[in-house]
Amino acid sequence: LPDREEAGTPNIVGAITLGAVLDLLHRVSMDKVREKEIGLIDLAWNGLKAIEGVSVYGPNPEDVPRTGTIAFNIKGFDHGLTAAALNDYYNIQVRNGCFCAHPYVRELLKKEMWDMDIDPDAPNAEADVERKRGMARASLGLYTTRADIEALLVAVRDLAGRRDEILALYEPIGSNGYRHTKFEPAPVDIFDPERSLQSFLAQPPDKGVTRLSVSLLVEKRRRRWQLRQRDIVFTAANLAGFRTAYNFTLANARDRIGGARNGIFSRVNRDEKCSRKGRQIWR
Repeated sequence: LPDREEAGTPNIVGAITLGAVLDLLHRVSMDKVREKEIGLIDLAWNGLKAIEGVSVYGPNPEDVPRTGTIAFNIKGFDHGLTAAALNDYYNIQVRNGCFCAHPYVRELLKKEMWDMDIDPDAPNAEADVERKRGMARASLGLYTTRADIEALLVAVRDLAGRRDEILALYEPIGSNGYRHTKFEPAPVDIFDPERSLQSFLAQPPDKGVTRLSVSLLVEKRRRRWQLRQRDIVFTAANLAGFRTAYNFTLANARDRIGGARNGIFSRVNRDEKCSRKGRQIWR
């Protein structure tokens, strides 16, 4: 291991991308990244805590260093409804649920779950509990600005003040999702493969995909068995071209990481094992 479990073409694009990102972060300085993140965390935490009816979970960033994620709930809203309304009305996407940390989330929600007035023998008791067992989570990135945080605070404050109105406009779907009962996107906003194809075919020869190119595509599919060998040769040639860049990127990534053998970068930083594996695959 891990060679036995990772046969096939390596993730060349992913390795090159990783090297570029590590180089960018090294040049920007992780100290600057962290400094900016702390300011945004404080702004979001204090702003959400100040909104009536909003519960924020986890330790206070003044007491315990936090990463750029903040989980919260709005009183009277299921976590799925909070996420749906933020998306539909404010173009803000947050994750909702237990975030692959079910035991910890359940522990944080224990008091709220005990306070629920639900008959355990009711037919929909488990579904009702599932809708309450979770949170909405806002996550910060390198691109997040103070304006983004302020927009989130405005949206959450607005939702908290429109609870009855929002509850009347949504219906539950699935285990913890919600759907607006009145809003429907315009047909033009929904991807329709048939409409897109007809639009391409209707274009004049000097614009877009011509009828000739579409016909050639169909013909190529019919003769796929003839072209398969050519495709394999072409792919091999491209892999040979990427070989130098790939090995260089792995070496660069290894330097950036500092030779760590464990951690989140362990899949890329395999030292000589990775190089031997690469040579075997490309032969």
